[in-house]
Amino acid sequence: MAYVVKLNNIKILALIVSYNGQETICSALDSCLTDERLPEISTLIIDNASTDNTIAAVKSLEFKQLEIISMPSNIGIATAYNIGLKKAQELKAQWLFLLDQDSTCLHCCLNHLLEEIDILEQQGKRIGAISACVHSWYFPNYIHFPYYWTGKSLITNQKIQNSATKTIAIHSSLNSGTLYNVKALSEIGGFKDDYLIDFIDHECHLRLHQAHWEMWWHKHAIMYHRLGNIQKIINNNLWIEYEPYYYYYMTLNMLEGLRSLESKTTTANFIKREILKQIKYLWKYGKHPVKSNYFIIKTILHGLLGKSG
Repeated sequence: MAYVVKLNNIKILALIVSYNGQETICSALDSCLTDERLPEISTLIIDNASTDNTIAAVKSLEFKQLEIISMPSNIGIATAYNIGLKKAQELKAQWLFLLDQDSTCLHCCLNHLLEEIDILEQQGKRIGAISACVHSWYFPNYIHFPYYWTGKSLITNQKIQNSATKTIAIHSSLNSGTLYNVKALSEIGGFKDDYLIDFIDHECHLRLHQAHWEMWWHKHAIMYHRLGNIQKIINNNLWIEYEPYYYYYMTLNMLEGLRSLESKTTTANFIKREILKQIKYLWKYGKHPVKSNYFIIKTILHGLLGKSG
């Protein structure tokens, strides 16, 4: 069974959804969940039918409070997250901490998040989630900044890094390194099950926002993440390239999510501003521009028809 540990009357369940992560998952577990200031954190691994030695690598760490669920096939990230949410509900855990298998935490990352929860709750905040400050593993000076919803699109604001305030209200961030309020996730129905990969975080966070749950970003809770297949610095900005097939799910879920949450006008603006920009960058800088853009163009039609993936 999975275990739940109380920390200042808070119950926490940490979750990693793994797939062929033998090279990085031990670093994620060891760096993020073994802070000496914390008691042992309950850990749940849901493995999506890895074909490498991911499970053996996890077991080699000999975590005392660990459950591993091995799926017979790849059920996708969102469905696995919802299994973890259900487990947290059964155990009456108040918080669900999500980690990607290729993330690495700086010392006290989770501790910072937990301490800030106490402060925000004392201020009467309705906390739906609080996120770490995620840096690029390949270019550590670059931050994957959180997002703000303008009513038409998700945008980043790099100026928040210079803010004197350590925790800042946001609308969305990456799933990895985010501590979720189980009550808030349960209220909105969890993650969107038919999203296999990508846009799972933003779609969920926008629904939290619509349900009047607040999301926060902690600039001192540092995490490093190997997002994407290739990362490059282009025009002094970080650009990420994914495997070609990934663009199918990325484009499809973004279109479906924006269409369902907002309007056709929002979707059209997204195609014009973001999709066409991505196509241009892939042609100019990508390793597999033909394959990647094939998946993008193909899925624009699918997305407009309301499909998701």
